[in-house]
Amino acid sequence: MSSSENNFKSQWVSRVLSFSSQYNAEGWAADRIIGQPTVFPNYGDITGAWAQANDFHANHFIELEFPDELYVDKLNIYETYHAGSILRIKLRNKKLSSWKTVWESGAGALNIEQCRIFSPEIDKVLFKTNQIRLELDCTAANTYCEIDAVEMIGRKCASEKVASEKTHSENLKSLLLSEEFSDVQFEVNGKNFKAHRNILTARSDYFKTLLCENLRTDRLTKPVHLSNITCDGFKALLIFFYSDEIDEKTTCETACELNRLSDWYDIPVLKEKSFQFCRNKLDIENVIGLYINALTIEPRLENIGEMCLKFISKNFTSILGRPEFKTLPHNLLVQCTQFYAQFQK
Repeated sequence: MSSSENNFKSQWVSRVLSFSSQYNAEGWAADRIIGQPTVFPNYGDITGAWAQANDFHANHFIELEFPDELYVDKLNIYETYHAGSILRIKLRNKKLSSWKTVWESGAGALNIEQCRIFSPEIDKVLFKTNQIRLELDCTAANTYCEIDAVEMIGRKCASEKVASEKTHSENLKSLLLSEEFSDVQFEVNGKNFKAHRNILTARSDYFKTLLCENLRTDRLTKPVHLSNITCDGFKALLIFFYSDEIDEKTTCETACELNRLSDWYDIPVLKEKSFQFCRNKLDIENVIGLYINALTIEPRLENIGEMCLKFISKNFTSILGRPEFKTLPHNLLVQCTQFYAQFQK
């Protein structure tokens, strides 16, 4: 193993320092957050995760300690019931005896009724630490906002910039790609995909019904046929189920398909992530294709279409001469020119 690889470390909570409240001292105690996940990828009010007392206010917190001090690069927070409550993440600077905010929600508290691995982009700091503080607002959910585990990834020395050890979500993605221990197959447009029933049923009520209630166990030896999805779309959906992320290699066309599938499979967090993915990928070369996809395929994606329309208006002179512009259907061409005229006023 190289010295570079030796510099990186992934570790889990070893001690709870302080907390605002806990539901009880047993199944939903604060110290349930210690160690690796025991509830994830299951979603629900399940024993094994930290839950607050019956007071769903905006000032909950938990302070955690890890075994070793690191230069922190990444935090993976395993939310298993009513995700989206985290408002701030702070790291402890022991030399200054103070907390440094490294991430703060710009949208306020959310209520996401799905489990997720929350891995926000945190600010880099110049000190090592093994203590973090999570501040939560439970008012949006108006119920328990449960956290199963927290993983810290960082460097022992400050020289390295990127962590090399696999995260828990990356391990799950590797499990999908390797097909090890798979126990269910799907057939999409003549192509078979292997997966793991417990992960799919934990991430989607649709698949829970499909695999656990409507299909007998003996029928799962044969591929389950899906007719409302493309091969690329289903592959991207599986990667999302396992890693909680949309793969960077995904096209905007497939991201639009994921946005539509989020309604079909009732996955609200996927709808938001697929929209953000399209927004981050949007450029002069792909905006026309994305605009056509959003507004000519049912169901129409009005939010993505509006985003494209605003982008086209701001960059109208650059996009006007591109060959893709001539492929716009007449109604969308009229919409673009009218919106641009209003934009110029």
